[in-house]
Amino acid sequence: MTLAARLRRALPALERTVVEGGDHRELERAIGALLARHVGYDAACLATLDPVTAMWTHCALAGLERDPRLERVLFEAEYRSDDVARLVEVARRKRPVARLAAETGGAPERSVRGREGFRPAGFDDELRLVLVDGGVPWGSIHLLRVAGRRFAEQEADAAVELAAPLARLVRLTLLRAAALAGRVGDGPPPGLVLIGADGALEEASAEAEALLGGPAAERLPAAAQGVAARTREGRATSVAAPAAGGGWLRLSGTRLGERVAVLVERARPLELASVVVRAFGLTPREREIVERVALGDATREIARRLAISEWTVQDHLKSVFAKTGVASRSELVAALFFGHWAPEHAAGATPSPYGHFLPRHS
Repeated sequence: MTLAARLRRALPALERTVVEGGDHRELERAIGALLARHVGYDAACLATLDPVTAMWTHCALAGLERDPRLERVLFEAEYRSDDVARLVEVARRKRPVARLAAETGGAPERSVRGREGFRPAGFDDELRLVLVDGGVPWGSIHLLRVAGRRFAEQEADAAVELAAPLARLVRLTLLRAAALAGRVGDGPPPGLVLIGADGALEEASAEAEALLGGPAAERLPAAAQGVAARTREGRATSVAAPAAGGGWLRLSGTRLGERVAVLVERARPLELASVVVRAFGLTPREREIVERVALGDATREIARRLAISEWTVQDHLKSVFAKTGVASRSELVAALFFGHWAPEHAAGATPSPYGHFLPRHS
């Protein structure tokens, strides 16, 4: 039986996991075990994406501990560079899959994430699959291998057949979680987290850890790093991030010398309805254009989709740049990701909390 056939044969079991009430954690474990058994990896990340902007929100890890340095490198490569096979580009492909070694002509060090992220962490190749259904990205799978174990073309061919089926399952678990979270009460009071000048977590209050659903060292969203960085720059920042037990949190930064205190509190529904609009004062049309820019659309494509002229698109972009304090599309995408992460209003979903670890596989 071919690899593709084995993966297809395993899909009904994954579907039963979700249909019978399994949440995203159970689905993540099942996907991780399936890929470990049939494809093989030395480490993996199963991520959720904002379906509006295709921005990486959170992920479950297998085979490695959380590494803030590696996170920063990968986020920079994804949102502040022209690195090869970025998520937004792979999501637009007819076959939303990429092998880093193949994309770089057999030299992963030509990639920013390969050279500065994966190689120092001991990995040589990455297979990334974007879970797209009907043109909408809901998640991504990142499988890593050490030197001597690069991914083969037939493995990518087999994995790509999982893209749409897994996207539908991820979407179902996220929307179910969002519906359940809507019935949750007020929850615990706000808490504080202290982040040092080096970006490391120094201390967290009991209230913060209650909101995070566990020890801050394991549950603190990566968005907190973006809040801390922007706060040090003197830029007021408030970010929406998913809570471990469902619902959403608001993270706000305050500078304390070289350290940053991040206030963690339960976000109110009104705040979640329009995170980006509230933060930047964008008009509805400007918001539509920002979403298309985040998805990688060129001016001509944006004009066609919105039935307006290219000149009008450019005028709106100038206004957006002025309101957000950036000078280019790439800076705008970076500002969205690092400062105002993944507007929930259009997704209606609660991604899995970063720091939820899968069993190790090798």
